[in-house]
Amino acid sequence: MHAIAAQVCSFDDASLRNLVDATGSLFHGCSMRRTRFDNAVLSGVLFYQCDASQAVFDGAELQGSTINECYLPRSSFHFANLSQVTMTKAHLTGSSLLQSRGECLSILRPTSVDGLVLENAHLPYFRLSKASGRILAKALAAPFSDFSLSNLAKAELEEADLSEARLLSVNLASANLVGAVLNGVSVRSCQLDGADLSRASGETISITESTMRYARLGGFRARCAFIRDCDLDDADFSQAYLYRSMITGDPPQSMALNRANFEGANLVQSYIAAGMTGSNLEAARTAYVRMNQSSLRKANLSGVTPFQASFVKTDFSDAEITTFEPPFFADRCPGLQAALEGVEDQKYKPSEYLADFSSLMRRGREGSS
Repeated sequence: MHAIAAQVCSFDDASLRNLVDATGSLFHGCSMRRTRFDNAVLSGVLFYQCDASQAVFDGAELQGSTINECYLPRSSFHFANLSQVTMTKAHLTGSSLLQSRGECLSILRPTSVDGLVLENAHLPYFRLSKASGRILAKALAAPFSDFSLSNLAKAELEEADLSEARLLSVNLASANLVGAVLNGVSVRSCQLDGADLSRASGETISITESTMRYARLGGFRARCAFIRDCDLDDADFSQAYLYRSMITGDPPQSMALNRANFEGANLVQSYIAAGMTGSNLEAARTAYVRMNQSSLRKANLSGVTPFQASFVKTDFSDAEITTFEPPFFADRCPGLQAALEGVEDQKYKPSEYLADFSSLMRRGREGSS
């Protein structure tokens, strides 16, 4: 069937299994309901305005094919080769790409991807644009992928590998990303409210101008993460590893971490300039941290030891402090002296240290511009 042209034909319930060669063919306006293409060679084929409801492409060779404006609900592409395949304006409700493979699969402007199965698929450089629906992509391996302008709320992406991927204007509210690999991922203008990223890995991840309210990031491993101008109010970072991360806003209050939970988190050498009113930093590791211009009003700082940390214009009003072992750098920090007065640890006497340090700072500024 090499390079045939079939137009307005009916292949309903036909079997084209193990088709030796249909490369370069055209199927235009055909009815292919429940048609079997198992293990068929369909490289470079153009499917245009076809009805392929419940069609089976399991194990098929589809490299370089184009599927344009086709109706494909509950179709099956198990183990298929989808390298360089482009699906445009396709209806993929309930379709399954389980364990499919291939580089540069593109699904553009689909009319629906609700229930689309991508579990255990290996699809490097996968592209999904202007899609809407709940996808099921547990253990998807799609490094260097591109998701843009899509509504994928409640997506199942547990243990998915999205290394070096780009997410632009994507709604992943309440998505399941438990154990996902997000190293080097760029997230911009996305919504991840209520998303679960527990135990996910996100080294050098970049998250800008996005919302992650009530997100669960317990045990999140994100060394050298970059988070800027985001809303993470009420997010849970308990036991997260944020070594040398930069979490900032311009102005600092535009980085919202109010009532966030950092209990037991590793913030060593991090740079944080954010609104953290009411946040919980109990037992957080804060050696060498810089929290200049942050708001820690009513924050719980119990058990925090900010060895060689820096606080400049940081608001400690009504903060709860049980130990604050010097040395640390603090300048123009309202509420810090009052918070330290109640510290019972007389061994280090942090309030006396702060008073002496403040006096030294004032002397050093005399006559200075």
